[in-house]
Formats: sequence, C-alpha cells, structure tokens
Amino acid sequence: MSTQSKKFVHFSTNDAFEANREKIFGIEGHLGWADAEHTQPAVYWTSIVFNKEKNEIWNRGTKYGSSAADKEASDASIEDALHYNTSLGELTTPSAIGGIKSGIKASDLNGKTIDEMLTMILFPEINPTIVAPSGTTTFANSSFKNGGLYEVNSTLPTESDLGYTFNRGSITVPGLSAKNRAGAATGATYAVSGGATTFDVTAFAESTYTYKATISYGAGEEALTSYSNKATVDVNGTSISNPLPAGSLTGSTISVKGVYPIYASSTTAGTLTKQTLTSSKSNVALTMVAGASQTFAVKGTVSKILEYNAVSGKYDIDKTTGYNVAEVTLQSGGSDVTGYKKYTRKDASGDNVKIQITFI
Repeated sequence: MSTQSKKFVHFSTNDAFEANREKIFGIEGHLGWADAEHTQPAVYWTSIVFNKEKNEIWNRGTKYGSSAADKEASDASIEDALHYNTSLGELTTPSAIGGIKSGIKASDLNGKTIDEMLTMILFPEINPTIVAPSGTTTFANSSFKNGGLYEVNSTLPTESDLGYTFNRGSITVPGLSAKNRAGAATGATYAVSGGATTFDVTAFAESTYTYKATISYGAGEEALTSYSNKATVDVNGTSISNPLPAGSLTGSTISVKGVYPIYASSTTAGTLTKQTLTSSKSNVALTMVAGASQTFAVKGTVSKILEYNAVSGKYDIDKTTGYNVAEVTLQSGGSDVTGYKKYTRKDASGDNVKIQITFI
C-alpha cells in the first residue's frame, strides 16, 4: 500500500480529529483505505496522529495513550493501590514492628501511603533531645574576679558591677534543624548573700559575699519529632512543656571574699609590707629579710610559729615563744584598723628567716 501521509499530524481539538476520521482510518469497513477497491490509501494512515484534546496518539488504527477520563480513572486506581487498606479493623499488632508500636489497630493504619508505612517500619519516630536553658552570673566590672580576695574596708560590688550570660538551650532531632529551647533573655535581677543581704552594704567585712542573677527569657520554639509531629516527651520519655513558656532561671553563683592583709618585713628589716592576700590562717608561709628587726603582723592572735629547718627541709623549729608581741594600727582597704598584732623576733638573725604561722 502506497502512502501520501505526513510523518506527524496534529489536531488541536477532538472535533477536528473526528472531521478527518476517514483520512486517518479509511472508509467504514475498509481500514486504511479511502476506497472499497483498496486503490487509494487513507491520507494519514501511516502518520502518527495526535488528538491533543483527548491526549491520544494514533497510528495504523491503534490508539496509544489515553483520554483525560481514562487518565483520571487510572490515576485514581494507582492512588488507591498506593495506600494501605485493610478490613482487619480492630485487630492489633501483637508486638512492635519498627516504629509501629504494639497494640496499634489495623484500622488506625488505613489510608496511610506505602511510603508512610515503610517509613514507620524502617525509621521509628524519634523524640527530640532537649537541653534546658542555662545562665551564669558574671562580673561586668573587671576589677572583680569570681573567687577573688579583697581587703576588708574596700568597696563591695554593686548591682551595676554584675552581669550575666544566657544559653537558650536547644532542641535537636535527626533530620531537622536545631531549635532554641527558650526565647531570648529579656533581663535580670541580682541578689547578694553571705556577708550582706542588701546592696546597701558598700564595704567588705571579713566575710564571703555571694551573688546570683535571676534571668528572664521569652517563650521558646516548638519541639518536633523526627516525623515533624509536636513532641510531648523528650528522647528519654520525660514529659516536656512544648513550647517552653516564658520564665526565669537562676544563674550559677559567683563570690568574693574580704580578708585582712598580712604584713611582714619581707623587703626591708623593721618595715612592714603588705603580703599577697590569702584567706588561709593555717601554715601561712612568710619570709623576713635579715636585720635587727624581723617582724610580721596579723589581724588576730598567732597560735604557732614554725621556722624553716635547712637541715631537714621542713618547717619544724618551734619558735612560738621566740617573738615579742605588740598591738598596732595598720591599714586595710585604705582605712586604719586597730587590733593588729605585731610579732618581732627576739633574737634577730643575720640571715633571711622563713616561717609558717597559724593564727585565729
């Protein structure tokens, strides 16, 4: 059979396609032929013919593709096939299967896609790991250090000398971006305890002062599971507030301590010089330079004086009674302080003398 057809023929509407039916299929009863004697082939019989309106492709009397209605019905059938559907109803799972918990009803799983079912089985739902917000109390004034020692009568920290740091905590779960457990900090209030309970006290006494910040914060972000469901428990199974509401927390404490300085003739014989501050009153090591007046002074009463023994390498020479004692006034924190006791070695040494003292 010869052909006069084009390679591709397009009909944009179904009406146009039907109007050319004989050219495409031939006359009735004679497939592919325009006459009963089979001398004239149908014009478009060997062409690939497109019926765009119905999404059909024809060639030599065979349709390839489908109509919109056929496609819709086919899509619906495929969609149904891709969803779990069972008539088992109230039957429950006897044990956990991956992420499907024991005791789940069959009917509860109806309607879930195959993807959802496989995900539940292969990748159990994971609850978030929660790190609670936290804070620390700090000194905003660099003149003060946590655990620092300061002379009695010097100026105590004020509220303006204090600060804080705040960590919003975190919410983490595999596959999702990390979130903040708490909102941003909104401010802080401060309190003092120990040597004072109010910031009205302005000078150090011989005591420890402890400071703490109460830090306020806004509401946090919502915690989700690995399935992006709202979480009710954390990864350990502990119930959680979700999201964490606005609130406050107490930051870790910091402290400073007031002490009286110890004096010794460590630079010039007979001249008392302030020593490095210490909070210890037991076995405090001092060095007095050689000279006629080897002295030290403390705010308190010495109960033991041990001198260093170069032979044994220990402080084992008891010299508690080898010093004359006199009460003097010395300075602490820029103010005169009475009641210091000055200890002067009775038999002055021509060498430097190292001692350990214990006092109350």
